[in-house]
Amino acid sequence: MSDDDSHSAVELVEEAADHLQTSSEHERRAKELSYQAEEELEATLAEELPDSVKVNVDAEADREGARLVVSLYDDATMETVSDVVGDDVGVGSPHPQQFIIGDDIVGEESSQRERIQNVKEIIADIEDRFDAGAPVQQVIRDARRIGMDKSEAKHEIDKLKQKGEVYEPRTDYLRTT
Repeated sequence: MSDDDSHSAVELVEEAADHLQTSSEHERRAKELSYQAEEELEATLAEELPDSVKVNVDAEADREGARLVVSLYDDATMETVSDVVGDDVGVGSPHPQQFIIGDDIVGEESSQRERIQNVKEIIADIEDRFDAGAPVQQVIRDARRIGMDKSEAKHEIDKLKQKGEVYEPRTDYLRTT
């Protein structure tokens, strides 16, 4: 190997190191900006919403775009439900009210994937409460709360059945596999 070859190889390694450094700086700055956006939106929403509503904002950025996911938890509603069912029973909110904010919220492919995953999570959350599994009507009702219409929810249930990810142990009841 000649001196010119080793010199250019060293230069290439140095250039690569520079690019890695720049990439790290961009990644750090992106995290800072995301955190700042989360804090600002969270503070603004908290000022505008009733005190009983707790706000959580998560910034997401990837090659498809950037979006903010806003989750709202109503403490007053949770307290009322807790009071009604009593102290011996745990109460949680596995599906907060969510809003997704962004220029291109989701593309068609990821939208379908997310809908399928959301329906599967709903079924998993409900199935243990009933001996026969999750009632289809309850799954559809919960899916409507997260923005799906009845026909979309039924379609996603059918897709999950076709993939073998859920099954019907009894007519109109579902279980995950």
